[in-house]
Amino acid sequence: FDLGSAFDEASDTIAIKTGATGERLASLEQSFRDVVSSVPTDFGRASDAIGALHARTGQLGEGLAHLAAQELELSRLTKTDINENVALSTRLFADWSIATDQQSATLDKLFRASQLTGAGVTTLMDQVVQFGSPLRQLGFGFDETIALMAKWEQEGVRSELVLGSLRIAIGNLADAGVPLETGIRDLIATIRDLEDPTEAVQLAIAGFGARAGPDMAAAIREGRFELGSLKSDIQDSEGAIDAASDSTKDAAERW
Repeated sequence: FDLGSAFDEASDTIAIKTGATGERLASLEQSFRDVVSSVPTDFGRASDAIGALHARTGQLGEGLAHLAAQELELSRLTKTDINENVALSTRLFADWSIATDQQSATLDKLFRASQLTGAGVTTLMDQVVQFGSPLRQLGFGFDETIALMAKWEQEGVRSELVLGSLRIAIGNLADAGVPLETGIRDLIATIRDLEDPTEAVQLAIAGFGARAGPDMAAAIREGRFELGSLKSDIQDSEGAIDAASDSTKDAAERW
């Protein structure tokens, strides 16, 4: 009776969060069963994840169950809140127009970036959404963006200052009629390669503003925009959450 009541409560949670009835609700209930039989979580967190992810992404079936399982395991592995992670990740999916069949891979990339640099997953998701628009205008793709954010977090770079200065650069490049993507990369390369540091600072002030210019010149010349193999390592992250999940489950969690 208690077990049946728990299933009923989970079904009620999913129905309330999604408004689903009939066959759609039955499909969501099956996804819930798939999740709780595959990852160590309780019924409450699993039903919350299924309901919120369906409402925010529209996914059903195997794709929804896998994404929910990943979100739950990501929260367990990083000791973060499942509801916050679902909210942040689905905002990220929408902001960056990430297709449903790429959403699981995107979570793997975020987790791998965190493993490689120590940057918090929730911090990465929040910053990638907060500063996504100016970076996309400047031609930065998603993989490059999370690599930069993670590297800056690892190296103690003030992301808000750097990204605020990039917004200034967008206005200056647009006023000069310079294409944004090539203009910003040419500007960074020139500042990096100038032999005279004073000239580099002057150019940075002209491009990024008087307040942020000196800091931007220092960041560029210290290699803060150089990613090395970090971007490719993040791209090569398929199955990262599943692998970490499998290797960290103890006997009780496996049971």
